[in-house]
Amino acid sequence: MDPVSAAASITGIVGFAGTAGSLIHTYISSVKHASVDAQALEAEVTVLKFTLGKFGSFLHNQRWPNRELDESTVLFQTLNGCTDQILSLLHKLRKLHKKHGISRIFQTLKWPLEKEDTMKEIETLHRYTQTFHFLLSIEGL
Repeated sequence: MDPVSAAASITGIVGFAGTAGSLIHTYISSVKHASVDAQALEAEVTVLKFTLGKFGSFLHNQRWPNRELDESTVLFQTLNGCTDQILSLLHKLRKLHKKHGISRIFQTLKWPLEKEDTMKEIETLHRYTQTFHFLLSIEGL
């Protein structure tokens, strides 16, 4: 994968992260006493989205010339893992918006993740954010 293709992949992940952030924000805004965990997850998704945006811009501007990103590179593996993680989170969050009527009202009041699962999501997304930050710092950005 060339840097421009990687940048396009990152743009997709940023879009998924944006959707996840919007779903979490909608939940937090609609539930008077939303959990601190939900707020922390929203913050982590926002930071990941911002970091990925910077990294995507970096790759798109081809400041990483003549470097192919094959399946064995850390960046390739990290992009795939991050994509899978965000898509999994989106699947869980969409449960908030699928139901109708009374069951939707009840489901909306209940955060779709257990505390332990939310903390694991936060930790995993934080590790991805740190990896992308590290790659940016290597390049002096």
